[in-house]
Amino acid sequence: MKKHIIVLAAAALAAGATAAYGLGSIVGTAHDLSGAGVNSSRYSLGADEICIYCHTPHNPVQAIPLWNRNNPSGAGFTLYKTSPTLTAATQASAFADSSVSLFCMSCHDGVTKLGNIKNSMGHTMTTNNVAISPDRGDQLGVNLSASHPVGFDYDTAQSTDATLHPRAAAAVSLGTVSGGSYPFFNSGLTGGTSGTMMECASCHKVHDDEFGKFLRRDNKNSALCLACHKK
Repeated sequence: MKKHIIVLAAAALAAGATAAYGLGSIVGTAHDLSGAGVNSSRYSLGADEICIYCHTPHNPVQAIPLWNRNNPSGAGFTLYKTSPTLTAATQASAFADSSVSLFCMSCHDGVTKLGNIKNSMGHTMTTNNVAISPDRGDQLGVNLSASHPVGFDYDTAQSTDATLHPRAAAAVSLGTVSGGSYPFFNSGLTGGTSGTMMECASCHKVHDDEFGKFLRRDNKNSALCLACHKK
């Protein structure tokens, strides 16, 4: 009986974890850089693990989220700043080195090698490849002036732009979609989604490609866009 109770408890915990994080999985997606992943022929990566390209259980570069990559400098990026909504006080000309979007750009800057990790865990890493797809969509580069703005304080922008929903409304608008929501981040690399910063991961969930392009929800009828924008 005791054994059965333990098994049932373990099953309940697993079910709870599934409910909390959704049904999606990184396995087999474009972010699966393991030798068995869909990108193995493109990137010729030698490791047979998935998580190692971003995370390590020991001796990380950054304690949260056990980060295993060497992030590029934020000053090397040019950000979108041509909208009247994003005033000089709202939008910096480059990422701060504390921006969580640099986690993403450590692969997508078109410069940093995918194998540029701190702890290889005994694997032989191929380091002469950068993220690139046939349409170059993966290789965003360091000039993001023509991409959706990131690295800015949403509340400050919304206070001067009546066409943006208040952050509280935007953050909960996806709450019933696959357990997802728009997270707004703290202005630092120590984790937390209780802040006001719009970052890459506000619209993208890196471990789940349920809706394609790692979007947080299906963008049919621009539903993703309209969570923030009043149109």
